[in-house]
Amino acid sequence: MRRLVRGAAFVITVGLGSGGNPAGAYRLYDNGALDYIVGSDQAIRWSAEAWGPGQTLVWQVEDGPDWPLLFDSTQDIVPLAERALAAWSEVPTADISWRMAGVVEPGEGPRFGDSANRVFFDGESGIGGAVIWWVRNHALDSWEIMECDVGIPGYWVDWVDEDADAATRNVPLFLLKEFGHCFGLGRAALPPGSIGLRASAEDSSRQYFTSSAVWLPWPAMSWWRRPDSLSPSSDDRVGASLLRPRTGWPSSVGALSGTLEMEGQPVPYAHVYALRRSGGGEMRHPVGAFANAGGEFLIEGLPPGDYLLWAHPIRFFHQHWPLIEGGGATDMKDTVLMHPVRVEAGAVTGGIAIPMRRGRR
Repeated sequence: MRRLVRGAAFVITVGLGSGGNPAGAYRLYDNGALDYIVGSDQAIRWSAEAWGPGQTLVWQVEDGPDWPLLFDSTQDIVPLAERALAAWSEVPTADISWRMAGVVEPGEGPRFGDSANRVFFDGESGIGGAVIWWVRNHALDSWEIMECDVGIPGYWVDWVDEDADAATRNVPLFLLKEFGHCFGLGRAALPPGSIGLRASAEDSSRQYFTSSAVWLPWPAMSWWRRPDSLSPSSDDRVGASLLRPRTGWPSSVGALSGTLEMEGQPVPYAHVYALRRSGGGEMRHPVGAFANAGGEFLIEGLPPGDYLLWAHPIRFFHQHWPLIEGGGATDMKDTVLMHPVRVEAGAVTGGIAIPMRRGRR
């Protein structure tokens, strides 16, 4: 997550090559907290002026000279973008309504900060990902999102040169992820059971990922996602609902809170997933959150029921390296809290302590 100060606003580029700092949030973007965000009440949200409750956010595809490198016509991307928009609009617990208005000519002024939300492809700019325009609301003493633009990665031209259908296949999945960033979702962690390995301690650029829990849905906010589904994971649906809840939803769900410790010290920036136990004993639909610098975690938006907690270190080095630089431990074993914890509607079940052990899986 890269912050570029532009007058009275922040431009947040979330996409290829984006960086960040330990105070920035990877699940929900920070709105002025001194440390990594813990509760959704600290999250940055859309301004009611730009996209208020119950309103529809309008999107457009910005025409340009580079689109023929990917598609026969700029119009070809419109139905692909509509699929990704519809996937988020269909989340039943979130107030997300947006529509695609079609193709428009580029404006004469700057692309960012013009109050228009567009999908664009500009090979010269090299921007790939969501660019979020924040402004300061001095009356509320907070930052608010006013605009989001999504750039298609320039390297897709190389894919299309090798595979003519590559852009058509990848645009909906890519936009699903980037549209999620646009309304306030950050990078998700890898799902429980996934293992990230570095080639060596000296070389963190080469990484390998496997999964021992293939039944778990992979988060849309991660690059590592099943290609056969164009719907947000449970984790992402909860995150979206926390940011833009439908009327009555917050009172129907609860939360879990606690601490992570190892050798008597707090474990910063590790991740905890809550897995709901079904009547048949299955555990599906994980919902998670990162701990803060003090090892404290809060997992919100959970339907009432019994849950197991699965804590694990950061493994997605490429996306989460700022948290590692901020002290996030990577030399821990996964820990599953074997006794279930109960979630009640409208309440926080707290005081949960998860002891972590040093070592790699």
